[in-house]
Amino acid sequence: MPPLRPTQSRKARPLPRRPDSLHIRTLRPDLGPLLVLLAAAIGTASVASAQPPDVGRASEIACAPRFAAGTTLSTLAVLGSQDGTAKLYFGPSDTLLISGGHADGVEIGQEYFVRRVVSSRFNASAASVLHTAGWVRIVGADREVSIAEVVHVCDGLRQGDFLEPLVLPADVDVHAGGEPDYDNAGKILFGLDGRLLIAEHQYFVAGLGSANDVAPGQRFTVFRHTFGGLNAVTEIGEAVAVAVDDEWTTARLTHLSGVVEVGDLIAPQR
Repeated sequence: MPPLRPTQSRKARPLPRRPDSLHIRTLRPDLGPLLVLLAAAIGTASVASAQPPDVGRASEIACAPRFAAGTTLSTLAVLGSQDGTAKLYFGPSDTLLISGGHADGVEIGQEYFVRRVVSSRFNASAASVLHTAGWVRIVGADREVSIAEVVHVCDGLRQGDFLEPLVLPADVDVHAGGEPDYDNAGKILFGLDGRLLIAEHQYFVAGLGSANDVAPGQRFTVFRHTFGGLNAVTEIGEAVAVAVDDEWTTARLTHLSGVVEVGDLIAPQR
């Protein structure tokens, strides 16, 4: 039997060293050498990229989750299919009957988001989520009811979903990166549908907003506290704000190493 040949191993490429790369930081200089050794033992990978962060198309941002607190539910709502067919969800081939017409300011050609407020299916402690199911265009209307065609689907539209005037988000001008401001960090509250885990290129909602000097395009460092609360943090990704209210931000996870979950923190880069 011929001797087995050893397989040729690939040469590992050195990781780029950048200020915004994933690494473990410590605010305790005396713990620096220990944490460096621990970081080397567990291994870290760079999440930095030479390319500008991809925040997604306008339609993807419009489908991203929002915080539902303070949302006023519209009286315009999906009654069902125009042809009376009973369905759980409606999609691009459906024409919908809407509970509102000329008396409510509804006119042919107008477009509306179709939304609903949902409790998290994955996180019982999460706040209610404003979920965008898609958007529609009015193609027929009388005094009290109207007919709409489905223009775009984020996921299935349902009977009882309410309508809000369509305003697609503007292009996001991504800010320059900087050092993370850990003292003004916010907590990740939920992902799409209140999910607990957020994957790369998915959107999430975090608890800081314009009151914290955050605006669309703001870059964040995603991190968590590590090593038993020894004032050290591990950076696990980067995100960019795409929609901002007074006290919350919807952001896209643009770079990732490991797992990002509800309760992790985001620090604005200044």
